[in-house]
Amino acid sequence: MQPSSKLLAAAWLASASFLRLGQAQTTTSAAASATSNSIASTTPTSTGLPDNTFEIDIIYPRNETYNATDTFPVVVALQKPHVASRLGKIRFGAYIIPYSNWDTRGGIDVGNTERWLRTYDAANFTGDPFFAVEVTDVTSWNKELGYSGRGLHALIWSILWLDQNDTACGQGNYIDGRIFFTIDDEGVNPNIMDADECPFEGSVVQVNGNETSCPGFTELERGTGNPCAIKIDSAKASSFSSQISSKASPAPAATTTDRTKDDKDNAAGTLGISIALAQAAVLVSASLLWM
Repeated sequence: MQPSSKLLAAAWLASASFLRLGQAQTTTSAAASATSNSIASTTPTSTGLPDNTFEIDIIYPRNETYNATDTFPVVVALQKPHVASRLGKIRFGAYIIPYSNWDTRGGIDVGNTERWLRTYDAANFTGDPFFAVEVTDVTSWNKELGYSGRGLHALIWSILWLDQNDTACGQGNYIDGRIFFTIDDEGVNPNIMDADECPFEGSVVQVNGNETSCPGFTELERGTGNPCAIKIDSAKASSFSSQISSKASPAPAATTTDRTKDDKDNAAGTLGISIALAQAAVLVSASLLWM
């Protein structure tokens, strides 16, 4: 007797669903292991700045002498970042350069810290203030042309507006400044937990609106900002410390060998059951053909 079309369709659907069961286990495991990157937000502060003004402040380093170490922290704050990014994308951050003869740029690569200048738009700034947290290995700085990795250095902070093509928007359409510090074997060990409660005032900038396709701005005189609106308490310092530790010691890339023995046994068991059920469904459909 020939099987009905309904019976054959039911058997085929049963075998297909069992096969999909094994595939779903693999997809779910992969999805569970995926992670996403996000920018941590902070509690809004009352800066006392005018609505059209933003401020750059330096939390670390300060004008001090530090020991050469493999974990040198750099933390720069941007108060009211939504004002800075209101007119488009910006490139913001800080980098380190060595100085010789007190105020002459040394021109030596110090660990390629210029990569810290990153591009942001308004969507990136989920909190106010925004903190750029970086770390560099002083002991690996490129030592050449008489540069020993010691002596006077400068942390240069910078903000640059970009046009629609993500290139510099006009000539001189940027703000930068610097704070000096010294690297010496007799210096103190750099530690973000030792950061002063009140940051160093960097640049205070009034955004005036658009001039042609680029923003117009005015850099205000030093002393018009409010760096102490950012209180570096133990909680903030601990948060910075955790980020610095994470950047200094990146986690190894995940591999299939990272699974535990229980994970492998469970996966093997699930796959075995799925295969057995699928085989049974196929046998049922085959037997129906000969009924």
